Amino acid sequence: MEQAQLVAVEIDGEDCPIDCRVATVLGSAVSLVCQGELEPRMRARLIGGARAFLVFTHRGAVIGLRGVVAAASKSPVIDFVVLDGIQAPERRRGARIICTTRARVSPTDSDSAGTEEPAVDTFTVNLSPTGAMLRRRPQLDGHQRFSIEFFFGADPVPLRADAVLVRLTRNALVLEFEHMNEADHVRLAEILAERRVSSQDTPRPASRVADNAA
Repeated sequence: MEQAQLVAVEIDGEDCPIDCRVATVLGSAVSLVCQGELEPRMRARLIGGARAFLVFTHRGAVIGLRGVVAAASKSPVIDFVVLDGIQAPERRRGARIICTTRARVSPTDSDSAGTEEPAVDTFTVNLSPTGAMLRRRPQLDGHQRFSIEFFFGADPVPLRADAVLVRLTRNALVLEFEHMNEADHVRLAEILAERRVSSQDTPRPASRVADNAA
């Protein structure tokens, strides 16, 4: 993808694509300049954040990248963050980013109707757009489904997701997200893009937990 290249943003549930030109590309984050005025309804969807495909031509082939798109209320600039693109079968559904942050986990698969399991505090080892690796806690053993609140920095508002257990290791829980609302999808994509850029600028030592969990 090149600067000034013509691309199209196809928002889920919308018939008409948005024609744009590429302004900048930084890792998985792409800034686009809209070509023409947006309808108020389309602008409202962008302000709230929405899932979309970024469609463009590369070496004669049509490429579609899956991601989230957002824009300010009056700005012609549209921000697109790639969640996943065209992939080979062996590729992960989403690249994992080393990210340590607090997580509050509540099991949601209790056998007793009406029984609410207490929340357990732990932290992430890494995150991706589609899942997370969490430090294992004994209170979570034996459960398969969880409600998770992720806390980033000084922001008191958590990012929420429902997840299912994929793999259990000696030190970690590997989870796949089953549900996350659109706003949190956008927020997570932005956080991961920032962490990815930071990790490229400043080399980090490999996580001992991740090494033990592999």
